[in-house]
Amino acid sequence: MSTKPAITIRRLTPELLDDYLAFFDGPAFADNRDWAWCYCYFPLFDGGEDGWLERNASDNREAIITAIDAGQVDGYLAYADDRVVGWVSAAPRDRYGQLIGLPGDGSTTGTTPCFITDPEWRRQGIARQLLAAAIDGLRDDGMVRMEAGPYAAPTNDAERYRGTIEFYESAGYERVADLPGGVTLMERDLR
Repeated sequence: MSTKPAITIRRLTPELLDDYLAFFDGPAFADNRDWAWCYCYFPLFDGGEDGWLERNASDNREAIITAIDAGQVDGYLAYADDRVVGWVSAAPRDRYGQLIGLPGDGSTTGTTPCFITDPEWRRQGIARQLLAAAIDGLRDDGMVRMEAGPYAAPTNDAERYRGTIEFYESAGYERVADLPGGVTLMERDLR
């Protein structure tokens, strides 16, 4: 019987671009090819839904490469040995074009809009390790609270990309409000 290797979490830097791309070009959406064209660029995109739908995989891949090279993408990669098996986008809320304009101070509120785990590695605590790294890292970066917006009733693994209510509650978040689209706003104080 073989055991899986221990997971190591690393903060994304431009030097890890090739690892990021190998994950998103490969296993990240192996069971959800319809979302493979995103490259986790959607939260950063500052256009409206119509503008997003005009984009394609090549547009998003090139945009994320440019943003990572410029140090404008924040998040954490989970490694099993030297292979990426998970990702969380994690930054101050005002870094995400899709979240600009929400109430509260987006410069001191961290958020984790996207979790992606290799289908072969799901339900093994990787997202929990990524969230813990994001909380610690964003606290160290001066964030005073964390915010999340999971779907209240995800119907499949794809809809769990934001995490789940239970997942965040187990990490000390509290429910704040029910939002349109079946989303629950959750918060955690970092002070």
